[in-house]
Formats: sequence, structure tokens, C-alpha cells
Amino acid sequence: QARARWLSGYAPNYGEGLEFVAPGTGVPVAHGPNQGAYALAYGTSASAPFISGAIGLYLLQQQLLGQTPPSNPGARLDQVRTCLKSAAQNAPAWDSQTGYGLVDVAKVVEPSNPACFPRG
Repeated sequence: QARARWLSGYAPNYGEGLEFVAPGTGVPVAHGPNQGAYALAYGTSASAPFISGAIGLYLLQQQLLGQTPPSNPGARLDQVRTCLKSAAQNAPAWDSQTGYGLVDVAKVVEPSNPACFPRG
């Protein structure tokens, strides 16, 4: 529930461009050529897949519900951002340390979430 802190200090990604946060400290990841080999990862390389996965699940749910996303890439990006904001813990508030906060993926794929799956 706070910005990551490593040996060298706080994680560097914060401020105006930050929208969402995800776990980025001690994230178990597949590691090395051997099956079953795992390590702990740190930083945005470990956290970015959480948001990417949430977006992928949202787009899949949209398809499964028979909804047609906007054909304009900018409008589609705005729709995805609106959905993620609706499912973030701090929304609609924003702060420079955690943006809109952690995204609750269950809310992202919930068909009754009007920000993600508008009616009509």
C-alpha cells in the first residue's frame, strides 16, 4: 500500500506521469532455462505485467460480452484508462506517489461495472 523502497531508496517511478501501481518488490517470476526455476523480481519490469494482464483480461471480457470497442485507437485507449481508473483503489483521487492506486482486476472484468462495460 506504499511506494516500493529498495536498498538505494524509494522506487523512481512517481509523479505526473504515474497512473496506476502494481506489485514491484519481491515478485516471483520464472527464471532461467530450467522448468520450475523461480526468482524474485523488483521494479517496473516486475510490475508492468500486472497492468498489461488486467488490460488483456478486460479486452477479452469485452469480446466475450459481445461489445465492440471503439475503432479509433485514441478512443479505445481512453476507454481502457476509464475502466482501469474505475477499478483502482484511490480513484477518483490521484496522488503523485501512487497515482490512482492498485487496480482490482475483479472490478475490471465485472460485467456490471458501467465504466468498463457501458450499456446502450
